[in-house]
Amino acid sequence: MSKTIIFITNSFPYQGGEQFIETEILFYKDLCDRIILVPLTNNGNMREIPSNIEIRTFLAEQLKIRKSNFLKKVFFVLSTLKVKDFYKEILLNPRVLLSLTLLKALVETLAHAYFIFEKLKNLLLKENLLNKDLVIYSYWFNHPAYAGGLIKRNFPFVKVITRAHGGDLFKYRSPLNRLKLKYFYGRNLDGIYSISEEGRRHLIENYGFREDKVFVSRLGILRHDYLSDFNKEDNLLHIISCSFLVPVKRLDKLIEILYEYGKRYPEKKVKWSHIGNGPLRSSLEEMAGSILGSLRNVSYNFIGHLSNSEVYKFYRDNKIDLFINVSESEGVPVSIMEAMSFGIPVVAPKVGGIPEIVDNETGILVEPNFTIDDIIEAIDKILLCFRSTEKRTKIKEKLYERYDAEKNYRDFIENVLLK
Repeated sequence: MSKTIIFITNSFPYQGGEQFIETEILFYKDLCDRIILVPLTNNGNMREIPSNIEIRTFLAEQLKIRKSNFLKKVFFVLSTLKVKDFYKEILLNPRVLLSLTLLKALVETLAHAYFIFEKLKNLLLKENLLNKDLVIYSYWFNHPAYAGGLIKRNFPFVKVITRAHGGDLFKYRSPLNRLKLKYFYGRNLDGIYSISEEGRRHLIENYGFREDKVFVSRLGILRHDYLSDFNKEDNLLHIISCSFLVPVKRLDKLIEILYEYGKRYPEKKVKWSHIGNGPLRSSLEEMAGSILGSLRNVSYNFIGHLSNSEVYKFYRDNKIDLFINVSESEGVPVSIMEAMSFGIPVVAPKVGGIPEIVDNETGILVEPNFTIDDIIEAIDKILLCFRSTEKRTKIKEKLYERYDAEKNYRDFIENVLLK
């Protein structure tokens, strides 16, 4: 009997992020007989996906009802008081009772995980899918992965795995990651697949997972023949950044850096383009207008959300001198991979899995607690050392040594999901 894969996402194939799945999903067309996408939200338009992939929105619809119905929400929160894992967490992690943030994270996490578990179990029973050929794959190591752990606990013959990225992995990124629940449910899974070596190390050293439970499975970029052009004139500089506009990305610091750079080099015309949307967009645009708007030689453009193909078109059609990331924490940013696939050199901090993709052949790494001077010095080094087609070709080649989409995703599908 062929495998059936239940693939749980936050929103994919609907709008709302997870653009990196757009590449991975292409390889399911030829390698998988049956795959069912189960997003937790279904807002906005649906992206194009291979025709053999089914979509079930029952979780998204039920979560909407639960969110809008106060009594249902209260019922599911109170239901956590009947769950043994609630008391187990408190027993092993008593500081939960001293922190409203941790207690709230515990209650909401359990309520969400058990809700997903019950609804998912009902689907599997209804469609007679509970057998040894079923694979449950959570894209994130959070509530759906915990629900998968409950499935595995109740039906041990089902294969359940999860990926782990950054925000769903590193303890300092979320209160949820400071709960013992991640270990309770993670140890039930057949495998946890970190997208970086740093993530794997963190899971083993900080959560206590066995080494044979945690693996590295890298993401990847499709090969193409394009190189982005760069400005040949010394007085022109185009800097690109790409991220969701949230505090951890520290775009406010980047605005301060660009202001200082513009003041130090008044003879240079500096253009900053940012790709990506998010809750901080209006406040960051206001900050940029207030600070950068006072300089005649610095311009900026908040482009907003772009699809993968639109990002690629932007890199093809524009002269870009460097890509910059100033995040406080990361997994392995696909945004950096995309830029490097066009030969664009990178300035980024040594956080998460970034040092696994950026080195002195592809850009400049700075310390996590960098200063404005550190970044300005890194920009100057990029302009001095990476302004040649030969250097940009080397960046592209170096990227594909580890992050070739066809190699990585075929390996994941054939040797993890279908094995």
